[in-house]
Amino acid sequence: MNEHDQADILPPPITPVPTATPPLPPQKTFTWWLQKLFACNPFYLVSAALLLYGCYRVSIDTPIFDLEVARLLFNFTSVQCYEILLVLTAIFLARRNIWYDSTLLVGLENLLVFVPFILISQAALMDTSLAQQMCLAGAAVAVIRFGGLKKNFTQLNLPGSLLAIGAVLLALNVALPLIYGHFGQTKIGITIESGAAYWMNEYTWLLILPAVLALVNLLPRASTTGDLLPQHRWLPLGLFTLWAIVSIVHLYSLDYIYQFAGRNELLAPGAWVVAWSIYLRTPAKNLLLKYALTLPPLLVPLLATSPGGRKTFLILTALNFAAYAAVSLLDRTNRFARHLLVVVVLLFVAGLPAHCLPSHVLSHPVTPLLL
Repeated sequence: MNEHDQADILPPPITPVPTATPPLPPQKTFTWWLQKLFACNPFYLVSAALLLYGCYRVSIDTPIFDLEVARLLFNFTSVQCYEILLVLTAIFLARRNIWYDSTLLVGLENLLVFVPFILISQAALMDTSLAQQMCLAGAAVAVIRFGGLKKNFTQLNLPGSLLAIGAVLLALNVALPLIYGHFGQTKIGITIESGAAYWMNEYTWLLILPAVLALVNLLPRASTTGDLLPQHRWLPLGLFTLWAIVSIVHLYSLDYIYQFAGRNELLAPGAWVVAWSIYLRTPAKNLLLKYALTLPPLLVPLLATSPGGRKTFLILTALNFAAYAAVSLLDRTNRFARHLLVVVVLLFVAGLPAHCLPSHVLSHPVTPLLL
């Protein structure tokens, strides 16, 4: 009987456990976007832009300084003092574990590190000895700034190879105003196509600049040295990119000052080095990405298709043939590179002058389209 009574007792009802509803994402109102903007501290970039704009205004129409040398020294000193303040502020913030602002200031410093040498390019036109003194002073101050960052901002991801490459780029930016100033004294005319000054400018764009850009391949593979923002793996490559951009702007400004005609084929060797460097340094996680990175080097020689760029076009196309052949041999999975070898051969034949082709090729109806 007791067993029957126990069987009739119903179990207590199971009350469902209330599940926590996930919080709704914040609405992206104007106030939300404004907070995000202020969190990124855009005033650092604004201050740098205002500094450069102020230097520009002083150099063209400010009546305070009547002498051109005084204006130049004022701008040069202003930029140097601003960069010193950037480094000191970055170190101050890093010691208080404010990583975002300190890293942003380091990036801003590296963006402006070669700007004073662009100002020196103008000094080389007025006084050679003054340009030499400013170059030495600018190089010394840059070395001191980076030495301070390396010593006092120990969390910053600055490998030794990056500093060595930075020394090469610093030497290049120091030497460019002096070299252009020396050859500019012998330059006669505006758009010249011969002479020592002309060939110096050609070799700088076609050989020196691509060789400097190729130094990026000496950087160690991207690796994170810690969890902090200044220890991220992208920092060395980002700093090199800033240095390369400012160096190219410096070289372009020298062409503008000394009135050298700019041509697309001068950009082709540097762009070719950049295209292959991206292919070599980007880890291709899937086949589609690998194919996509293989294509840009093929298109770069097309920048040199102007009448005066035939030699540059042929050299870059021949280098592409060697590069694609190496990729086909070393990476059997990249079948796309084998197909591009055929395209490279066709481009090379299309770029040959008419007297280098057999007569039966010249009589083909497609040949005039290629030539």
